Amino acid sequence: MKLTTLLLALLTALAQPALPVRAATPAAPVEPAKNDDATWQSIETFRKNLAKRSPFTAGFVQTYLPEGFSTGEKESGRMALHLPDCLRWDYGEPYPKSFILCGNVIHYWNGGETEGHVEEIEAKREPGLDLLLVSVDELKRRYTATSKRSAQGVAITLRPTEKSELVSEATLEIDAKLDRLVALRYVDPEGNRTEFAMSDYQAGVKTGTFNPPKDVKWLDEY
Repeated sequence: MKLTTLLLALLTALAQPALPVRAATPAAPVEPAKNDDATWQSIETFRKNLAKRSPFTAGFVQTYLPEGFSTGEKESGRMALHLPDCLRWDYGEPYPKSFILCGNVIHYWNGGETEGHVEEIEAKREPGLDLLLVSVDELKRRYTATSKRSAQGVAITLRPTEKSELVSEATLEIDAKLDRLVALRYVDPEGNRTEFAMSDYQAGVKTGTFNPPKDVKWLDEY
């Protein structure tokens, strides 16, 4: 799994089935797409509300859809978030793996293995993380944003203003209270799609959640 997949996943929070199932539900009327101050205000309000909600945990299901396919592989697990510094993702079977990101340092390892990797990144430059870590003015320079509103909330589509090798488009569906993201879908330049669904939100995290395990030997990737 690409590191950017993990970082984009930071913005996921869905308590409904994944997109292919939801598509069968009649869509509510929506307003035409807009690229205006209200779109960016929705993003800013959501960021503030997410910070107030953290720390929290939630279960997730990730679906990867190769270009041209309507179904794909699924993985599931649980995530923990404590803004502004820390994120953890734990994937379950059949390919257990974990990621812990705090500040600019990420630890990642596969379940059952005695060695893992530690790497330093520029968090504010990573797609997904930058949506929470840099100012809205800076985000406006990095992305165009259009939005559609319905009774259920607002759907915001972001496109990089400069060509990206990793992401061509990301759509975030935020609930009517601008309190949580209810869907995330993004597309890479080859047309492959990644979708996330999350549920079972729980407030707070266990002590030590963001500490890398001591029984793993960490290989420095700096």
